[in-house]
Amino acid sequence: HFSQYGRILDCVAMRKPDGHPRGFGYVTLDSLAAAERCLAEPQVIDGRVVDMKRAVPGNAANSGSSPNSSHSPQVAATRQKQQQQQQQ
Repeated sequence: HFSQYGRILDCVAMRKPDGHPRGFGYVTLDSLAAAERCLAEPQVIDGRVVDMKRAVPGNAANSGSSPNSSHSPQVAATRQKQQQQQQQ
């Protein structure tokens, strides 16, 4: 899905220790422009709307670094709860 915006350098779907999905993940794209294109439009995966945000590395949030200082732009995709989807 995300390769339509640019080259994918990494992707991770977060899981609980028991292996069940946590409902979010990260996609690292090859350029800031690719990440911005991805964030600019609504994303629907497997019929579900996903909430897209620019990911901020944990150390950048505490150090005052800007999101543009990371080497690879990363976006976070969070599956919206069923209740939120029904309201839209």
